[in-house]
Amino acid sequence: MKTLLLVNTGNDGDIIKESLSHNQKYFDKIIVLDRSSIDNTVSEIESLNNLKITIVKSDAYPVNMQPLMNHITIVNLIQNYDYYMILDADEFIVAENLEELNSIPKDQVGIVPWNCYVPDDNVYSNFKQNITKRRTKEPIGCHKVVIPTTCQVQLTLGNHHVHNDEGQRTPHIELKSISLAHFPVRSIEQMNRKIDFFNTVNLSGLNPDQLTHLISKTKIETIEELRYTAINYIETIDGQELINDPI
Repeated sequence: MKTLLLVNTGNDGDIIKESLSHNQKYFDKIIVLDRSSIDNTVSEIESLNNLKITIVKSDAYPVNMQPLMNHITIVNLIQNYDYYMILDADEFIVAENLEELNSIPKDQVGIVPWNCYVPDDNVYSNFKQNITKRRTKEPIGCHKVVIPTTCQVQLTLGNHHVHNDEGQRTPHIELKSISLAHFPVRSIEQMNRKIDFFNTVNLSGLNPDQLTHLISKTKIETIEELRYTAINYIETIDGQELINDPI
């Protein structure tokens, strides 16, 4: 079984090195599509000196162009692999191995659920040691897809699902032994950069329901606000609890 990972980045220098170091053991090849990062993202990737990893540098493009950019980046590569995934820099595979992928029907995709983590403080030198608590409940749709290369799909924004040629959602099965540790809220500085981005970027062409958890948010000033944002990321869920579950 051969596996390919595409990672979308954009000013993720605080996490990309740990992310790639962690995820590389699950994949035969990793392509990083960098959206015009101006921080240390690219230098952090290059410092790994990992022959599995190739960086594709892109100019800044509208958010709604992400599916097309992903397609262009990997369309000529996927025939060399059995399965491929598209993740963001803040998503970490949690699994003993990826053998369960072989249970996905050839005309379906696999769903890999999120486990969203919550920071204890605003400063971390190693977030995998300092961010160890995760939520027990996730909103509907908080997952990513893994795609057999035998399944012809149309990619979608966020890679939470895919479509067939008629625009209908491709059937899926939920994977049980593979999940994603998700770190979307890591520090006050990082979260405020994210808020700035989505308050200034051109969001035309997006579904009005997309990204509403970030649009028009005010800047975060305290660790209490940061933790509240992380606990309620995407939406508030009654009965939400935190458990210690280091990856």
